[in-house]
Amino acid sequence: MGQTQTKTAESNQPEQKKFLSGAQAIMQSLVEQGVDTIFGYPGGAIMPTYDALFDYQDRLKHILVRHEQGAGHAAQGYARMLNKAGVCLVTSGPGATNLITPIADAMLDSTPLVCIVGQVKANLLGTDAFQECDVIGMSMPVTKWNYQVVDANEIPEIIAKAFYIAETGRPGPVLIDITRTAQTDLMTIPYQYKLCKTLISYKPRVEPKAEHVEAAAKLINAAKRPYILAGHGILISGAEKELNEFVDKTGIPVATTLLGMSAMDADHPLFVGWPGMHGNYGANVLTNSCDLLIAIGMRFDDRITGDLSTYAKQAKVIHIEIDPSEVDKNVKADAPVVGDAKAALKALLPLVKKADHSAWRAEFKKYDDEEYDKITKKDLFHEGNQIKMGEAVALLSDKTKGEAVVVTDVGQHQMITNRYYRFKKQNSIVTSGGAGTMG
Repeated sequence: MGQTQTKTAESNQPEQKKFLSGAQAIMQSLVEQGVDTIFGYPGGAIMPTYDALFDYQDRLKHILVRHEQGAGHAAQGYARMLNKAGVCLVTSGPGATNLITPIADAMLDSTPLVCIVGQVKANLLGTDAFQECDVIGMSMPVTKWNYQVVDANEIPEIIAKAFYIAETGRPGPVLIDITRTAQTDLMTIPYQYKLCKTLISYKPRVEPKAEHVEAAAKLINAAKRPYILAGHGILISGAEKELNEFVDKTGIPVATTLLGMSAMDADHPLFVGWPGMHGNYGANVLTNSCDLLIAIGMRFDDRITGDLSTYAKQAKVIHIEIDPSEVDKNVKADAPVVGDAKAALKALLPLVKKADHSAWRAEFKKYDDEEYDKITKKDLFHEGNQIKMGEAVALLSDKTKGEAVVVTDVGQHQMITNRYYRFKKQNSIVTSGGAGTMG
């Protein structure tokens, strides 16, 4: 009897090896998705996945942080520099709640994150078990999508879906809440991972409609005092080359938003600085003198516009934006172009005429000179023995030739950095914009 049982168990072992545990499926799915780095902090509810990670050390680098919020912010920096989703791995309860701040920050700044969060066993859900919390409900307002996994068989499909949603359209964070049960159970079907390339219920527009592009081109060709506001969408879509080609052909002055900084070489003759509350004089004043405002990959944040009732009322507005919910939300667009910034600029380029707006550009120069005399000189040259913040940033810019990757916290130094660091390297600033998050 004992021999029969032993043989049966042995004969079943090869069959069992065909099926991965949920935790193994998580690791294998991340590898097949092309992930190479994970930022995280272990805890009880996510421990089965950390145990599985041990066997993937040759393929997945784990960065151990000291607090889950740090994991989120580190993953944000990774995502911003590489234009691919950053991955976080944390436990349930306080581990999950500690991740909410970077998730909210990523949502506002359009940063793709895939946050994998442990959860209590499936049979304990809703019992107020140790370190149970409703992270799905908590994260719903600050994620593009979230999902709770209770069945190990779901894991490959859900992870593929998470990356697709995080990285396409307007990028943003997603959260997968995985019960401990789903991590420890064996899959009952053979593991298979397929990259997600389309979803029935989610269809982000990349290519703009031809008629919308043509309408925008007509306004551009007719304008006498056009002005471009280039936002974070330029960097996200990798449209720096297209923006420069567009500006060189049309001769239109361009300013960048806080998160759009480094989209253009600061020494480009048509670059006029940074508008908004802490921005440059001409970039602000002439918003209310232009006859056409071309907003690309930006959302007319209140730090840019100030009082919306008086903002650029004299101008026609072209708004190029991949997220249709942002169009007409704050500023009414005369020519909305819903689509990816890179695709839109490519479509516009053959339709716009070569133009000379040097007289209009000279008006910005007049305000630049006035700003230098009244503000910039005081910021860049110290009196007595105390060096000034602007002076330090300008010196750093000079010594690095504008080629460094600059990371700031938030506050006055963040504003001074954007004013006085002369960015020449594309996609070279990492900072918190919409949420203004410290850390």
